[in-house]
Amino acid sequence: MSAKLIGIGIGPGDIDLLTVKAMDALLTAPVVAHMHATGKPGIAIEMVRGVLAADVVEVAIPVPMLADEIDRRAAYDAALPALRAHLDAGRDVAFVCEGDALFYGSFQYVLDRLGDDYETHVIPGVTSVSAASAAVGTGLVRGDETFLAVPATLGDGALAARLSDGNSAFAIMKLGRHVGRVKAVLKRLGRLNGAMLVEKATWDDERIVALKSFDGEAAYFAQILVPASPTSVQAPDGVAIVCLNAAGVDTALALKSSLPGAQVYGLKGRVVETSVDQLFDDTAETLRDLFNAGTPIAAVMATGILVRALAPVLADKRSEPPVVALSPDGAFCVPVLGGHNGANRLAQALSQVTKGFAAITTAGDRV
Repeated sequence: MSAKLIGIGIGPGDIDLLTVKAMDALLTAPVVAHMHATGKPGIAIEMVRGVLAADVVEVAIPVPMLADEIDRRAAYDAALPALRAHLDAGRDVAFVCEGDALFYGSFQYVLDRLGDDYETHVIPGVTSVSAASAAVGTGLVRGDETFLAVPATLGDGALAARLSDGNSAFAIMKLGRHVGRVKAVLKRLGRLNGAMLVEKATWDDERIVALKSFDGEAAYFAQILVPASPTSVQAPDGVAIVCLNAAGVDTALALKSSLPGAQVYGLKGRVVETSVDQLFDDTAETLRDLFNAGTPIAAVMATGILVRALAPVLADKRSEPPVVALSPDGAFCVPVLGGHNGANRLAQALSQVTKGFAAITTAGDRV
């Protein structure tokens, strides 16, 4: 019988959260492999050492703590000959990871390299996200809310793009020295209240603190939980929802049902006449007429069409109506002429209806 490569998630720290299946695999594993930071003891192997066989063979893979992706891959490449030698000799290799083996787990680097060559099994483990949520005593998501795991190592702009979705809850991982920067981004987005920092969930020295009260650097095993926070931004009355084809009509009608006094305008010959309130023949002329009349515009069309149509009538941004472009499916709502006169708020209101994203690009006005 060929040897098996087994990825084992050993849970967040409390040995009592090791699954029965993981325990059984570890009790009989002839070889156990693990990753550890260069010059430091392996955390995962120490967590399970008490359940390993007395004659178990250990394969340690040292990875530089501040390794970039090239160095990290090189570290796993260097370990392949030892792992292959055991597997080719018919000895199962169990690779242990904190949490779950495939959720930011180091086993993935081994799986990428050896998964096609050997029989592979993965035993899931309790993730740190579940452990942290249980420690705080709060639900993560419900109903049609979404959830996203975000590495704090992303840049500020990338973080803000993801964390601005009020319909989503977040677990922000890989904190360390990035805590202060993440805290600042959350504060700017209005998401700091309710954010909780959890260090070493399920460990004896577990710590839970409101992020707004925390300063300094977080422990290695730490994350920030941010609950969903659906906002309620009021749209202006009388928005003109303009669509050019049938692909955008469903989005337009969904918006109309939620916006006070809104009307749907459709391009004649491209939409079903009975599905809209008003038909038009000339897209540019219709957009300009609405704009000159001071009507807020939600245009379900390409941004380029909108910009080219309105460019000739742009004058004073302080008196012009808000204009927002939407993708046909409502995934993105973009204030086209800046955030003045409530364009950012209109984009936020539209995104609340479509469950999409408001692409706010102005520096001083996030809503």
